[in-house]
Formats: sequence, structure tokens, C-alpha cells
Amino acid sequence: MIAGRAAARGTRKADLRAAHKDKQREQQAQAKAWFDKFDLEGDGVLSRTELATLLKYTTGIDPSEQALNMALADARAADIKGGGEPKDGVSKKAATAVVTKFSVRHGPQPA
Repeated sequence: MIAGRAAARGTRKADLRAAHKDKQREQQAQAKAWFDKFDLEGDGVLSRTELATLLKYTTGIDPSEQALNMALADARAADIKGGGEPKDGVSKKAATAVVTKFSVRHGPQPA
């Protein structure tokens, strides 16, 4: 009986991990689509203005200067942590983390 419970817990954990990975892939795909839509210069980096437009789109509110500064700092940190060169803006690689953090702090994402 105990072995059955342990097996059920193991299956549940595996299901949760799989669901989490699926959610991450979905968020990354969405962030990539948004990045491509809002990278108006096509240079692979969201400028401050492009980032502000993206964040307004994802939350429905205009980001403050302080929020933009925090988002850009988060992007630099994500680039450095990922082993890349920090960009003067938000790289495609850092976009998911930046949008997710801002959305958690400021509101829901549109459907």
C-alpha cells in the first residue's frame, strides 16, 4: 500500500514537471512572437520605447520610468546569467523573463 502511494506521488510529480515544461515552452513561444512583433527596428534588441510598447500591450498599463528601468536591469541580468553579452535593451533571450516579471508585478496578459 505504501509502495502504491509512492508510485502515485512519483507519477503526479512527473505530470507536474511535464505540465510545467509545456507551460514554459508556450510562454517562450508567446514571448518570441511578441518580440518579433515589437522589434520594429529588426535589430534583435528591444529598445526602451519598443519595450514600453510591449509591456503596455501585455498588461494594458503604461509602464513607469521606474518599471522600465527595472525591466531593462532584469534583461541585463538575464543576458549576463545566460553567458551572453549584456545588450542596450532587451535581447530576445531575455524577453521571456522580462515580460513574465513585469506581468506578475503589474497585471494579467491578454488572451
